[in-house]
Amino acid sequence: MRRIYESNALERETGPFTPNERSDSDKGPSVPDDDDAGFLGTLIPNSISTRAIAIDISTPKEVYTVGEPIHFSVEVYNRMPFGVSIQTPTPLLWKWEVDDYPNAAHADLDDPPADTSQHTFSGDGRKRFDKRWLQRFQRSKSEWERAEPGTYTLRARVNVPGSERAYHSSETDVEIVEENN
Repeated sequence: MRRIYESNALERETGPFTPNERSDSDKGPSVPDDDDAGFLGTLIPNSISTRAIAIDISTPKEVYTVGEPIHFSVEVYNRMPFGVSIQTPTPLLWKWEVDDYPNAAHADLDDPPADTSQHTFSGDGRKRFDKRWLQRFQRSKSEWERAEPGTYTLRARVNVPGSERAYHSSETDVEIVEENN
């Protein structure tokens, strides 16, 4: 027995093909590290999980002067007390538009990858995104047009089929006015 200990036969090699020792914190490939949906979330079908997700859009103020960037916040949240996971047709969780023009573009320039994506929310979980609209509409890849003074509707939608449902879209109106001197 003494020879085994003296020969270092019980020590692991550290070569590139030697398996690593597992620690208690290593969950293995079957359980992802970001398991916010929990066990219950894995049992819920996507059609039901999708109904748990809602969206809100807001701006810090309602009236902006011509040329002033319009900052807006989008919050996508889980309305249920348990975690859920939803699948979207592209990597984008949500989309935005100004007066029914996606991404404030009059041309169809939106070309996200066609890969589906999985988005996980913990129970009552929220994801917040901050964005701004520079009061311009895109006419082509290189042509932009300033927005005229008036009222515009900013809308955000969860990127799932059937996003016309009330809880899958949210909108707010902003007014652009001439600057008072």
